[in-house]
Amino acid sequence: MTPIPISKTKIIPPRRRPEWLTRKRVLSALFEALEKKLVLVSAPAGYGKTALLIDAVKESELVCCWLSLDELDRDPQRFLTYLLASIVERFPKMGAQTSVVMQNLSSFEEEMERLIVALVNETYETIHEHFVLILDDFHILEGVQPVYDFLNRFVQLVDDNCHIIISSRTLTTLEDLPLMVAREQVGGLSFSDLAFRIEEIQALMLNNDNIQLSDEEAKKLIDETEGWITGLQFSSAGVPGRERRPNPNSGMELSDYLGQQVLDRQKPEMRMLLLRTSLMDEFDASLCEAVLAPFYEEKQDWEAFIQTIVKNNLFTLPVGPEGGSLRYHHLFRDYLRQRMRKEYGDEVKRILERLGKTYESQGEWEKAYAIIRQLGDMDALVKLIDLSSFNNLQNTRRLIERWLRDLPPSIVRTHPSILSVQGTLKLIHGDHRNGVADLESAIKVFRKENNVPQLALALTRHSYGPRYLGDYHAALDDLNEALQLIEDRDALQELYAEALRIKSACLLRLGDNRQALKCLEQVLDILLRLDKQKSIPEVLTDIGLLNHNLGNYSEAEHTFLRVLNIWKQEGNLWAQAGLLNNLGNMYHQFGEYEKAAAAYEDGLLSARRSQHTRMETLISIGIGDLYNDLQDFEIAGQNYDHAERKLEERDEVFLLFSLYIGRANLALSQKDFDAVPTWIQTLEKVTKKSQSHYEKGLLAFLSGKLNLLQNTPEKAVSCLKHAISRFDQSGLPLEAASARVWLASAYVAAQQGSAAVETIKIVGVGKPQHLAISAAGQCRQWLGKLQKDGEAGRIVRALLSQAEKRTARLPHVRREIRRHARVVEVPAAYIHIKGFGNSSVVINNKELSISDFQTQSVRDLFFFFLLQTRPLTKEQIMEQFWQNMEDPAKLRLRFKNDVYRLRRAVGSEVIRYDNLLYSFNRSLNYEYDVEAFESYLARARSAQTDSERMEWYRRAINLVSGPYLNNNYFNWVIAARERLDTHYLSALIALAELHLKQADLNEAQALCQRAIQYQPFYEAAYRLLMQVYHRSASKAGVIQTYEACKTALRKQLSVSPSPETDALYRKLIS
Repeated sequence: MTPIPISKTKIIPPRRRPEWLTRKRVLSALFEALEKKLVLVSAPAGYGKTALLIDAVKESELVCCWLSLDELDRDPQRFLTYLLASIVERFPKMGAQTSVVMQNLSSFEEEMERLIVALVNETYETIHEHFVLILDDFHILEGVQPVYDFLNRFVQLVDDNCHIIISSRTLTTLEDLPLMVAREQVGGLSFSDLAFRIEEIQALMLNNDNIQLSDEEAKKLIDETEGWITGLQFSSAGVPGRERRPNPNSGMELSDYLGQQVLDRQKPEMRMLLLRTSLMDEFDASLCEAVLAPFYEEKQDWEAFIQTIVKNNLFTLPVGPEGGSLRYHHLFRDYLRQRMRKEYGDEVKRILERLGKTYESQGEWEKAYAIIRQLGDMDALVKLIDLSSFNNLQNTRRLIERWLRDLPPSIVRTHPSILSVQGTLKLIHGDHRNGVADLESAIKVFRKENNVPQLALALTRHSYGPRYLGDYHAALDDLNEALQLIEDRDALQELYAEALRIKSACLLRLGDNRQALKCLEQVLDILLRLDKQKSIPEVLTDIGLLNHNLGNYSEAEHTFLRVLNIWKQEGNLWAQAGLLNNLGNMYHQFGEYEKAAAAYEDGLLSARRSQHTRMETLISIGIGDLYNDLQDFEIAGQNYDHAERKLEERDEVFLLFSLYIGRANLALSQKDFDAVPTWIQTLEKVTKKSQSHYEKGLLAFLSGKLNLLQNTPEKAVSCLKHAISRFDQSGLPLEAASARVWLASAYVAAQQGSAAVETIKIVGVGKPQHLAISAAGQCRQWLGKLQKDGEAGRIVRALLSQAEKRTARLPHVRREIRRHARVVEVPAAYIHIKGFGNSSVVINNKELSISDFQTQSVRDLFFFFLLQTRPLTKEQIMEQFWQNMEDPAKLRLRFKNDVYRLRRAVGSEVIRYDNLLYSFNRSLNYEYDVEAFESYLARARSAQTDSERMEWYRRAINLVSGPYLNNNYFNWVIAARERLDTHYLSALIALAELHLKQADLNEAQALCQRAIQYQPFYEAAYRLLMQVYHRSASKAGVIQTYEACKTALRKQLSVSPSPETDALYRKLIS
């Protein structure tokens, strides 16, 4: 899809006009309504909706995103582009991922859910505070059902931090509005709320006209206008001293005003320019030059004209990325167009025709289409569809599908270029029969006309049909003819590159990897020469995949990681999913299991977030293959089951084959030999018409392994030789090496020792790869018989040695992968909280940082909730944290934002809100060291034996790595810290006493010293330590301990030892 230029003035609030009155009454009502998720501001034209919202933006503590709607936004794609831009304007880190999904849309209506999910997910991940999204003049979109459906779903899915204000002249009726009202998610203001009241009219007149109205005069105005602000501004009835103004609600009076006060006061040349440029929705100097130059005898200084329009404030607004273009206020534009058609009607068509052609040359397809529709020129529309789709159908197909619906059937039948486009779109949507028929009709006409460019394009498009059905040779026939037609035509090199790229894909499926790679390298050269930067990452990805198939591991990895970085920077989750699947598959084949699992996990997340169902299915199959190789059969089966459920929605040969071969290998690994033949029969049906050497090779490999395991080695040899032949033809050395290990084993089983030796020698050329090592581990019982055979024995011993190391490493790998799993077999949420020492919060093995909480106060709020034993009101909580904040509104907002951020950080279910009370949800599966510490102390105190008591004390003190919430000095923290310090020190002494009781003097001494190190003035520890030294007959130790106690108390507290300590000391040294 061609990017839509963004008019800055549509996504920033309009400038506040000095004559507007700030209405605190209505603002307060609006802010109260903003407690809800959706706010509807509905009133007829001129009730001050926009003025109110501009004041709201200025006064609100929340970040406000603004979108002014116009007629062009009736196109759903344009509306979504601007809606996203309005959010990005205030949150610059937002938008990358959603933009990629929008660019890849094939149908707005069919893929709306994917787009909504992408926008909601990115909003959730990027925006960590409450914000307002304002849609002004929404009535303009009335009747555009896709937009209504989008908003209806978006409002329900987006998180609670998003508040949407819809300002409209009519009541906005969303499908699920009654449900949202029932859930108390909707607030609003009507015209009765917006209507001016007596005191507001008085303030307005005093501010704008310096007129003081009595209550009676103000009431009279209210009665006449029903509080309509525009009526008030253009009315002087009953207002002494006020000059009458034109009524904006009367077309005649407004026209007189614009004519007499604006247009007719301009110089003739400026007046003419205003009339002519009114036919353009937006314009700048270059557009004026391109469209209007033929209407002037001499060269014009268009830039000077533009500057004059701006300087004279002629109802224009800056638009474009840098505000370099202008747009008229719609009322002034409509007036100018009316005058233009009345005075210079003969020029209108010529200007519009030139404007349409200029838009075409600039690739502004939508604008060109709007002009063509206005002119009613069907031939021009046909040319536009042809021009915009020739090299760009993937990006423009959504637009073209809409345009095709506007064409009469007779136009489609009589224009082969339209049939070519229509047939291609049918193929993309899965209608193979009708799509191929349309394209064949077009090809027939193009051959007759000898229209080489269109014929080559139609042949390239026609190749999609047989390719999708697995008839790769037929697809290659189309492509080779197209390539031959345009090979030497410089103007058609982009089409030549596309045909080569599709040819490469067909060759890849046929297993001709080397020739496919040559094609892609040629494609890359062409794209670099044409400077088509956006297409290069896709080609590099294909090149990486081919290098992987050819065993060029380092080159493939380098290419994949390079492209992955590009996709990540662009936020292209769709592309990331496919690339990560390739990486996962490659890492798996080379035995880098942890890397493979990480790549698959990331890929699965990307696929789900972008709703890339096909790739989610393929990755699930890859994960199943990985866990099967790791001998974690249960998880492998779960992933195959997930893929099979997804495949109910698709009927694609490659995916079905990948799933069934995975299930068959799983059955083989589990020694379910009865199930494997059934899978083989199913695979034979799937691949009956397949021309892929790779697929046929894998099927023969599977049959060979089964026959060897079932002790029919002769059949195994035949199947495995066939598999190797297929792999060699496909240029797949890794698969071929693995099959040769099995073939050598089959030869051993068939008592063909010399053939086994020769086969294993081929495997021994070069460094053994993972697939061969894994196969050796599975074939140990046969390969072991070759260990004494010279060179073959050396190769076998090396393979078996590495296979043993691999087998020994598997348990560790499985543990590591499970520990880091996020998507595969995700456990129930588990939170580990550490309050002692360097406090931390760990969720699913990921420690939250301050950036996750966003502020220290949010983190402190979390630990405050943990500490409370009963629910608290909002006011009770705010009193503990923000005593110095006096503004109630700001205080409530601060609390609301901090609670929201807290829920975002640790999970929405962690903090309960029930009956106006907040509390930590203690029904969750969590672990908190402070609670565990107190629980262990309670168990120690209630224990029946010293050994049990010692065990629980030990568990308790081992949890303490420092003071509670160290470096935090809230009153509630200090109180809790002192209490916990006391409990900790008491536990140390209690445990030390138990060790002393058991004559474990060393441990008792260590515990006392630990207590002293924790709190140097803790006298109980010194007293017990003196007793420990006394038991060990160390009088010097007693004296040194007492002196250390005196020093610490004097230094820390400026006091002397207590009488109890003095008495014990005198007793011990006497």
